[in-house]
Amino acid sequence: MKQKALYLFTIIAINIFVVACGNITKSEAEQSYATEDNEDASLSEEKEPLTEEMAYNAIYNYIAKTHGWDNAPEDASEYLETAEATDDEYVIYHRSYTGAFTYYYVNKETGDTHIVDVVPALDIEEDEDGSINVYDFL
Repeated sequence: MKQKALYLFTIIAINIFVVACGNITKSEAEQSYATEDNEDASLSEEKEPLTEEMAYNAIYNYIAKTHGWDNAPEDASEYLETAEATDDEYVIYHRSYTGAFTYYYVNKETGDTHIVDVVPALDIEEDEDGSINVYDFL
């Protein structure tokens, strides 16, 4: 009886370990796109100025990777648009089929992007952990 209990405990422990190791958070996945070699190379290269179209395409590519889009969504309730452009940043938003919005605040000089999720129906607004650089998705 003890041997069966030990065997069962071992199987459960292994399964928990395998499942826990398989979970990758979004920020870990984003970090895997940029390696130290790419970061060193990007520092030594001069980047071309970020245009509104480049920012839009980079955000589109980011969403395609994180949401599994192969091409533009077929559901008309889901879309990506440029909201505004200021002197310092472009604001691009993604409307999900659920009605939630994700705002991407793209710095024109660096490409660093601050991400904010908004769910109007529930009056929720929260910053996402971490950020992305749009140059990694061009």
